[in-house]
Amino acid sequence: MSTGKDSRWFPHDSDALDDPKIMLLVMQLGMEGYGLYWMIVESLMKQPGYILPVSLIEPISRRHQVSKEKLECIISKFGLFESSGDYFYSPSLTRRMEVYDRRKKTNRENVLRRWHGDENTTAIRSYNDRNTKTKQNKTKQNKTKQKTTKENIIEDKSESSSGSVPSPDPLLLNNYIIKLYTWIEMGKLPGTHERVFPERFLPKTDKQKKNWLECLDKLHRLDHCTLQEINGAIIFAREDPFWKDNFLSLMKLRDKDKDGVKYIDRFITGYEKKYKSRKPKN
Repeated sequence: MSTGKDSRWFPHDSDALDDPKIMLLVMQLGMEGYGLYWMIVESLMKQPGYILPVSLIEPISRRHQVSKEKLECIISKFGLFESSGDYFYSPSLTRRMEVYDRRKKTNRENVLRRWHGDENTTAIRSYNDRNTKTKQNKTKQNKTKQKTTKENIIEDKSESSSGSVPSPDPLLLNNYIIKLYTWIEMGKLPGTHERVFPERFLPKTDKQKKNWLECLDKLHRLDHCTLQEINGAIIFAREDPFWKDNFLSLMKLRDKDKDGVKYIDRFITGYEKKYKSRKPKN
């Protein structure tokens, strides 16, 4: 059952309870453990690449009012999940979704081909991009309306008087911010095989990762930058010959230069000048 615009379908075996790993899970943790297993799978389903940082286990446990130890037990003990460094994933989910995503991509390409060639394909993509952006703007406006006047006053006073704001709960962060951070940490620059940031410059501790996530949140929530603008600013700075060696931390985006201009604004302008002057390709 779909509960929102961002809900997605994924395959689920009707005989999952007969899986030996699931049987062992239910034997030790009961049906509560079975329910928590699917809760974790649904959380992975919402993430790009179907992976989650290990650091989010504790916030997830608080949100669902279950012990962190119980979630860690389900993730690590029964062979249902695998970890890769600071992330964990479900091999079964990843395998199933690769087939689903491939079929979905093929269906989309078939539809585009029926529109007779590259010109119509470009028009459809342009329309879809505008439509997606409109939906995201409406979602952001609805979330803004839900905030109380008191919360807005507290945020404004905190930012103007002390230069900082209360740290947001990771679970309240926009899901698209999480996706943007995942691209920053694991993705590559467009059209290249080069990482966005070299491994040695990426956050190493949970506190450093939290600082980077909070930086993205403040750029979006307080500096009123769209996520597309933040994404473009990072691409420009990491591709630029000068800034590539001087933009080594996400935190620099909210700093100001000697003229009092925030670097995020400089980079957004640079990105727009560089890419909007190019002719679009079919």
